[in-house]
Amino acid sequence: MKYIKGIIALAIVIGAVLGLCSCGVSDKTLVEKTIGAVSKANFDELDRLTAAGSEENVRTMREYFSRLDDEKVSAYVLLMKNIEIVSYRDENKYGAGASDTAVTFRLRHINFDELLRDVATENSVEGTPTAEIISKICASEKINGYIVYDDVTASIVRAGRRSYVEFDRNSELSGVLGATAFLRWLSSH
Repeated sequence: MKYIKGIIALAIVIGAVLGLCSCGVSDKTLVEKTIGAVSKANFDELDRLTAAGSEENVRTMREYFSRLDDEKVSAYVLLMKNIEIVSYRDENKYGAGASDTAVTFRLRHINFDELLRDVATENSVEGTPTAEIISKICASEKINGYIVYDDVTASIVRAGRRSYVEFDRNSELSGVLGATAFLRWLSSH
């Protein structure tokens, strides 16, 4: 009986340690899944991953995306394949006893301001459709000229036993990714 209690106690300790270790990984995984959902335009998944205040931004993205024709959808997906987390820098709790965390990472992403300016110029000068221009850029080395790296902090909000990423219009992650603004532009060009 003594040995069984010892084994149970050891199992509880191992479970607690593994649970603590997985918390940090799950926050990082949550951020990765959120970026993946944005990249793949999986708005149902994005709804499940983001905090309650993010619904309006996700709904806006979904609306703009629904206006895209097949060529623009393909161009969006090709372009968003260039977005990824390169490395993690830090993960901090927001204070003693706080359950919310901040995950800071190096993000490889597209400089949409430059890209859109060049695409709009080529579109107006050559008359080439926007989706075709973006697809050609993605298929060539030219895409490397639009790739930038930024340190980004994503806020992870805890609600009960679940965690969510803040992805409203004011969140740093949403702002740096620029997907909402890009979809708005793409849907109108």
